[in-house]
Amino acid sequence: MASAWLLLAFSLAAAQSFDQLTPGVLEPALELPQLPKTNSTLNLTCFGWRLLAPELILTSGGALHFGERITEEELLSIRHVSADLIVTDDWFLTNLDLLAGLESVGGNVEIRWNERLRDISGLSNIRVIGGTMNIMFNPSLSDMPGFTQLEVVGRSLKILHNTALVSITGFPALARIGRDFTLIGNEKLLSAPRMPSLRAVDGSIEVVYNRALHSLDDMVVALERVEGNFIIKDAS
Repeated sequence: MASAWLLLAFSLAAAQSFDQLTPGVLEPALELPQLPKTNSTLNLTCFGWRLLAPELILTSGGALHFGERITEEELLSIRHVSADLIVTDDWFLTNLDLLAGLESVGGNVEIRWNERLRDISGLSNIRVIGGTMNIMFNPSLSDMPGFTQLEVVGRSLKILHNTALVSITGFPALARIGRDFTLIGNEKLLSAPRMPSLRAVDGSIEVVYNRALHSLDDMVVALERVEGNFIIKDAS
């Protein structure tokens, strides 16, 4: 019953837009952002994911740029990362304020397995991500207000297994996701992300095992096109 209600919310929110469009074609006045070309150095091998020469790594002990340690001032001066941004497996990092200068990332944004990370608003100036953005397994992250300038994700957006996450408010400008949008295993999440500008997902949407979730309205209010499946399971 809950899944049926959530699907109805999506259908009602998108119905007017779909009625006015030729299938798969958007009105010229509603032109979507072009998908950027990805430049990720994450490669899939027979042994799993292998990371090759990440461009920028942030840890609680400092930052590495192409493998070389840089100062806080140098980090704050970086505007564009051509390949991947990595913030992973850190026990002490609490915020991403030192990334406040970033405006674009050509590859993936990986924010995962950070035990004490509570604040990602330092990423508020990023407008374009060329690859996939993975935000997962950050057990202290209760709110997600960052990414306020982000307009397009070239590949997938995945928000997975952040067990303290209650709200996601940081995507007001996001208009297009180039592949899949996945929201899985965020057990305390009460409502879907606020995405008032999201109009197209060029892959599938999967909302699964978010047991406290009771509404998708804020996510689908502007949605016009989903190229793949729309899957909802085990919401309240």
